[in-house]
Amino acid sequence: MEYGGFKHNYHALRVLTYLEESKTEYEGLNISYQVLEGVLKHTKLSNEYDISQFLANGNAEHLFMDKSEPTTLEGQVVKIADEIAQRSHDIEDSFSARHLSYDELHSFLSTGKTTELKKLLEDCNNSIRTVKASRIIADEASLLKSMISAKIIDYFVNDVYTQSKINMTNFDETDDFYQAYHKFDKKIITLSDKGLFLLIYLENIINKRVINSSEVASFDGKASLIIRSLFSEFYQNPVKLPDTTLNRIYREMRKNFLSTTRYRNSDITLLRDEITRIHNAVNEEYKQKNKILVRNIIDYIAGMTDTYAINQYHQLLG
Repeated sequence: MEYGGFKHNYHALRVLTYLEESKTEYEGLNISYQVLEGVLKHTKLSNEYDISQFLANGNAEHLFMDKSEPTTLEGQVVKIADEIAQRSHDIEDSFSARHLSYDELHSFLSTGKTTELKKLLEDCNNSIRTVKASRIIADEASLLKSMISAKIIDYFVNDVYTQSKINMTNFDETDDFYQAYHKFDKKIITLSDKGLFLLIYLENIINKRVINSSEVASFDGKASLIIRSLFSEFYQNPVKLPDTTLNRIYREMRKNFLSTTRYRNSDITLLRDEITRIHNAVNEEYKQKNKILVRNIIDYIAGMTDTYAINQYHQLLG
């Protein structure tokens, strides 16, 4: 954590305010604070992370870090849409990986509080049966999976719409925070109590049948091995990083230190000596250089797709 740690929603601020560039006038993409806050708070915040390590350009005061929820309605929509999308994708992935079947999900939803979702499943199944009487369905399992996923999204979106209208109607516009900023320090875009219960219920089903499965644990183990191995390889041999990353490292070090060595096209003896000093980090200057190196390696790995990371792993480590 002394290096800043990593969490995807925090790292997204670094991507938007520093790593991605589209104009010469400024670093980053010059994104509004409303959008940055929505990106950051689309999932849970954590007190472990120092926002200054990720917000490369900007003032964290405008992100209202003392508020765990987005302070704009758009940000609150993004957060709840992310939750709904996750449950839908989880169901699709569970069916595709055969960790969960229609009959099993139907059985899980056969309690008094989940009858509405159970009926959605039955409607999808009955619709397919009706169609099968008049035409051949090429991939019945895939069609059923897609229909169930769409029905689940539709159910929760309508629930959010209905409950949020009630919340807006009941909102007190004399609220101090709203008067000061024309923003909200309360959740306005929400599920109903019943909708929230059902969303959590689905999440628990997925956790039991999929997340805790040996197959998923195996994939997570492989992913961890690949990421750790790539980090170690790049840390021990920074010249294996691409030119873009090495240029960022040089730029950041030049901003802070008079004595800086380029990692590309430098005298090999001087370069090895500099890398050794960074690894050993016996004084404050080299501790900071070490931190810059580590963060930029993290930036590079975090930007990889799964396929690219696997290919890099095989290319670099055989």
